[in-house]
Amino acid sequence: MRRREQLLSSEVVRRYGDSVLRRFYQPRYAGRMADATVSASAGNPACGDTVTLFLRIDGGTIAAISYLACGCPALVACCEALCELVNGKDLDSAWEVTDEAVVAHLGGLPPQKVHCSALAAVALHRAIWRYVFSDLEEEHK
Repeated sequence: MRRREQLLSSEVVRRYGDSVLRRFYQPRYAGRMADATVSASAGNPACGDTVTLFLRIDGGTIAAISYLACGCPALVACCEALCELVNGKDLDSAWEVTDEAVVAHLGGLPPQKVHCSALAAVALHRAIWRYVFSDLEEEHK
């Protein structure tokens, strides 16, 4: 049994890579944020993956970010990588973060898992969009 576990473990590392697995097993940003300024979700009906991002925005800067993800290790790793990339950034800089930037930050993903980076990026862009336009609505009331 021990040999089987070692083989499975090495196969998983080969498939996903250390960067993905480290973020999957030791997430730093996972969890619901009670004091979020804005949240937004994205999902993939084909595979069932979903992510919700929570942002606390202070003075146009992402002061804190967290997420809830339901999906594979690659999705969790993509959410972690996205959070690493945008935490502490101003909204304009965060808006520029793409799914390709998430994949690059991870050092790559298996081709069949690249869609996970898009889910994370879409959720981020939706949250920023929602925040910006809710602010505009408040100004025009």
